[in-house]
Amino acid sequence: MPSAEAQQARTSRSAPAASDEFARLEQERRVGRLLRRLPVPHREVLALRLAFGYSAEETARLLEMPSAGAVRVAQHRALQRIRRLAHGTS
Repeated sequence: MPSAEAQQARTSRSAPAASDEFARLEQERRVGRLLRRLPVPHREVLALRLAFGYSAEETARLLEMPSAGAVRVAQHRALQRIRRLAHGTS
């Protein structure tokens, strides 16, 4: 049977600290609040491109946008807006 010290060391290496988990959850909440402030088309582009990994071409086809370039422009504008919102400048 492993010693208490060995069990503690194994547990601390494999499980994130409560403060780390709290920080991660808080960051997720903040990102969610920022995303909800975006127009739906921008949210859709970001979701497909960043969360689901679709290419610009696939995203254009799924969202019935005119081109992959239009998707990239929408993604750029959405990310700019999130930056402004996060820094309180919009």
